[in-house]
Amino acid sequence: MLSLLLESDSSSVVSLEVFEDVGVESGEGTVASQTKSSTTKNPVSNSAEPLWKTLQNWLDAIKNKQLAIHNTVFELYVFGDFDGEICTLFSEATSEVDAQSALSSAKKILLKDVKHLPKHISDVLGADENELVPLIMHFSYEHGSGQSIEDLKQKLSATFIPEEFLDIVLTYALGWVKKEVDTLLEQKQTAAIAVAAFRREIAAYARSIVFSDCFADLAGPARPEDIEKSRSQRYVRAYVHEVYRALDGNFASFVVTQPLER
Repeated sequence: MLSLLLESDSSSVVSLEVFEDVGVESGEGTVASQTKSSTTKNPVSNSAEPLWKTLQNWLDAIKNKQLAIHNTVFELYVFGDFDGEICTLFSEATSEVDAQSALSSAKKILLKDVKHLPKHISDVLGADENELVPLIMHFSYEHGSGQSIEDLKQKLSATFIPEEFLDIVLTYALGWVKKEVDTLLEQKQTAAIAVAAFRREIAAYARSIVFSDCFADLAGPARPEDIEKSRSQRYVRAYVHEVYRALDGNFASFVVTQPLER
């Protein structure tokens, strides 16, 4: 979800488990992204069940009019670095002629060593071509490197976030998206985040840490004469986090009744 929030245009809304694992809706159309978290077993090999069941799920959604076939990108995203010949043929087919050719090639590849295809494959290849061919035309396969945090950092680095702040901004972005989704679900609302709102939040956070760092630089190191002047001063060091935790978040119960001597 964070990956699509980073790469979608500002008019888009990204949702979690609404009409697909992750979805993007904008004025230009819809992206229905089904994700596979496999990092060891190839889910897009020629006869892989996850690949063909995903295609079948989309055919069912098209038939039930849950997804409009002509303005939807049907994306299969795998976290690991995997490829498959048929999956690539389908992903690269952008016209009706390409899709028909990809289907023909897929049948030849699959029937090369067997006489009968497994049900999860035959159900797809036996579907109405008026639905199957357009699905292949709008099918897109994407995969990560198998290291999702590094993949996200690469996408974040394409923004204006300085490199030295990538880790802290990414950690904040992940936490913010998780918090927003959890809050929406708890309130029985659709788990959807506007890209514009996401960008405002992350930009504001990035500015705050960048400027904080700038102010620290402007202050410069303490001068020896300032340090000597301060040695005679009495200070109170407040460990705010420890106090807050000890009081279970109730600052109202914290009342100072005696002078602080040290």
